[in-house]
Amino acid sequence: MTPRQIDLIRTSWSAVEPISDAAARLFYDRLFESDPAIKRLFAKTDMQAQRGILMQTLALLVSSLDDFERVVPVLEALGRVHAGYGVRQRHYDTVEA
Repeated sequence: MTPRQIDLIRTSWSAVEPISDAAARLFYDRLFESDPAIKRLFAKTDMQAQRGILMQTLALLVSSLDDFERVVPVLEALGRVHAGYGVRQRHYDTVEA
């Protein structure tokens, strides 16, 4: 990632962070609208807590852009946890879209 790209991400994030709960709500609303079957994966989830976790994770990633290798083990562990919840590649494809 170039320094310019990192700067653009951080600038964008600084606009999102103050509205983090609203942004997380929009994310999950759009996710569930795009693939209603995904909502079942969150049936027992405290969505308020989940929104906070999402935004904390994104904040960690944004703060680690200069040294991304330091968060790779965290992301790998997160992937294993998600797999345990039943998340599959098609779900990530929906998130990416």
